[in-house]
Amino acid sequence: MQPVTLNNLSPEYFNLDIFLETIPEGIIIQNIDGKVLKYNGEALAILGIEASELQETHLFHFEENQSLQKEKIFPYKNHPGMNSFFKGESQKDMNLFIFRGDGQSRWISLSTVPIFSSSTKKPHLILCTFRDVTDSIKKINELKQTKLIFDNSKDIMFFTNTEGYFKKTNPQIEKSLGYKSSELNSKKFFDFVHPEDIKKTEAEFLKFSKGELSAHFICRYKSKFEKYRLLDWIITFDKEINLFFYMARDITDYHLEELDLIHSSKVFSIGEMTSGIAFLLSSELSLISTHIAFLQTLSEHKEFNQETYINRFKIIENSIQKLNNTARELSTFAKKGEVEPMAIIPIFQIIDKVLTLSKERFRVHGVKIETLLNAKSSVKCRESQIIHAIINLLNNAYTIVHDFRDCWVRIETKENKDFVIIEISDSQNIKEIQNAALFKTVGILMKENLGHALFDCSGESAKYIVEIPKYHEELIS
Repeated sequence: MQPVTLNNLSPEYFNLDIFLETIPEGIIIQNIDGKVLKYNGEALAILGIEASELQETHLFHFEENQSLQKEKIFPYKNHPGMNSFFKGESQKDMNLFIFRGDGQSRWISLSTVPIFSSSTKKPHLILCTFRDVTDSIKKINELKQTKLIFDNSKDIMFFTNTEGYFKKTNPQIEKSLGYKSSELNSKKFFDFVHPEDIKKTEAEFLKFSKGELSAHFICRYKSKFEKYRLLDWIITFDKEINLFFYMARDITDYHLEELDLIHSSKVFSIGEMTSGIAFLLSSELSLISTHIAFLQTLSEHKEFNQETYINRFKIIENSIQKLNNTARELSTFAKKGEVEPMAIIPIFQIIDKVLTLSKERFRVHGVKIETLLNAKSSVKCRESQIIHAIINLLNNAYTIVHDFRDCWVRIETKENKDFVIIEISDSQNIKEIQNAALFKTVGILMKENLGHALFDCSGESAKYIVEIPKYHEELIS
């Protein structure tokens, strides 16, 4: 029995139209004039035209009028099928830009096969198969754009696997940190984190285990030259490719500028407090000297009275304690806040230290300090930085009001679920920021303590406001 093949199937076994409709690509059969002889439904769907339009179209017809030519589905000079006719060769996977019948522009991948006449041995038909690849080309272009950004970004970018090993790095990592890609192949991300920053950095990575999609933090990172750079990180995890993506910006120089601004502000604040502290020192030393002289007189005249001696010594002791407190708080304030560890501090303690450093200057110059202390919570912060921020705002308020009569500056503390709030207002109620550099310094100091600063002039009185996250003991494991 003769085997059944397509060549020997009788018409009742094989229907070309049905066969064409089973193929998931667009198919068109044309003659040498470009007239469409056969097509399938997928071809109509891709080209966005009706069957009658396709049957009436000579797809190879060349319009001398260029504006009309643009409206053709397949412009003559761009149709790969012409090469199949002229050269008698197949064309495979040619990307072609077309205009659909509904006006949309699309990309198709087209292949053509010439069908030869047995008598002339020249092509007399052309078989075109094509598929819409617009989305694929868009994705390829997006990947090209992403690669362009990755390769030319001024930010450090790289990928690691879930164990932290480097997989792919961009050129900026060598420019910023000095490491070539080959030098990082066997290294992990945490191999370069400053030892003092490892714990807090690991805490950021725990967010991913809790389902968060990204983490943002700042840490010190070791360069090839044995120096640490301060990097601002954004890290995301892609579950599909099972890789971490890292992007980091070197903010070392910017941070140094901030520190210079903070230092300048601190020096200025200490200078502003000097007159008040000097007056306190002079008055307390004068008081101590007076009582010591009185006790010496009693001793010389041998007039011993135990109660008098005790009372006088208590006054001297109180003055010495006051001077010690002022000296200690001034020493704390003068610390380099950037290396000061975070500590849990009651907010009333911070305000008390602020007043210790400031109140003499205000009292000497007739400026009243009012306090409304309603917050009882603690904050986790660098104490000297918070003191610095509040003193800056007090000094600014003092500058505004001290030339007026009956002037005052008010410190008010409040709290809500998440923040301790400190508000500074004054008797002049000037509704604009008076010292932009000073307020910028306050903003930097608050950012260092995960808080923020703002100037609110929307109410009856203008206020400088700082908000510091409350310390919640129950959240600490």
